[in-house]
Amino acid sequence: MLLAVYGKNSFIIPYICFTTTLSAAAGGLTILVFVYLISRAQSIFSVSNGILAGLVSISAGCAQVLPTVSIFIGAIGALIYLTTSKILKRLEIDDPLNSVSIHGACGLWGVWAAGIFDRQNGLVAGKGPEFGGICLGIFVITIWIMACAIIVFFGLKICKCLRINEDIEEEGLDV
Repeated sequence: MLLAVYGKNSFIIPYICFTTTLSAAAGGLTILVFVYLISRAQSIFSVSNGILAGLVSISAGCAQVLPTVSIFIGAIGALIYLTTSKILKRLEIDDPLNSVSIHGACGLWGVWAAGIFDRQNGLVAGKGPEFGGICLGIFVITIWIMACAIIVFFGLKICKCLRINEDIEEEGLDV
């Protein structure tokens, strides 16, 4: 099997790699600076999540945004991750891996950013994003995720596989 990209669109692969790397680096650097300014501490966990936030934020538009814009998208994604993570902690919502903050909130931002900053059809191109289409897409994605999650978690609850017993929970799964 031949695994190669060729033809008139072959330039897009390195471009995607470039914008994705810039966004990830911007996300990690933004978190490094903000966490240090807030708590005077450095955390590899936070920086790693900032990198993930940048990656998730750029995923929808990595082929269509300018490299400088990908830096902006990654930095804003990192701030969105940091903010939503703090909000969830204040609301006492258990999300130890920050999945909602990284994948949910930054994914939402990434879809918006792709529509706004698309260099051919977005606001930066003077055409303006179709906010109705973006909102419809986000709504459909959200409904799909919720439906799948309800089916999976309800099934796990019926099978009594959703939680471990309290003895093991107290002792810890790593033991």
